[in-house]
Amino acid sequence: MKREEVARFANDNKICFISTVYGNKPYVKAVPLWYADETGLYFEILTTDELSKHLHHNPNIEVCFVNKTNNIDELKEMRLRSRIQYIDSELIIEEAYRSDPVQDEYLYEEAKPSVEVFRIIHGDARLIQLGSEGLREVTMDHLVF
Repeated sequence: MKREEVARFANDNKICFISTVYGNKPYVKAVPLWYADETGLYFEILTTDELSKHLHHNPNIEVCFVNKTNNIDELKEMRLRSRIQYIDSELIIEEAYRSDPVQDEYLYEEAKPSVEVFRIIHGDARLIQLGSEGLREVTMDHLVF
């Protein structure tokens, strides 16, 4: 698996699950990917979200993307273990906010202090085939990037 394949799988399956640990308790949340390319996987969240608090406490995460299929024998997931990196660029933060279909573009100035963008640039990625025979997992590909 190459970085381009990681980005393609993520872009094709934009809703993912981010796993964190806060204190001594696990936490998982479904989060939409903003976009992925050769520079990393980018996410936009709000500081008012519980996930933000967890990421500031412990930036180590695992992300799981699952492909869209109705056939269990074609079911694949990509798991990434990484440490996130925050993006400080106001231009990128504004672009992320304005591209979010849930956010009101006219309220950006009010929301700006609570918008955060982070990315995954290095990590350990595994593409896993999930099968119908007892839902076995078979690692199809592995990349440390």
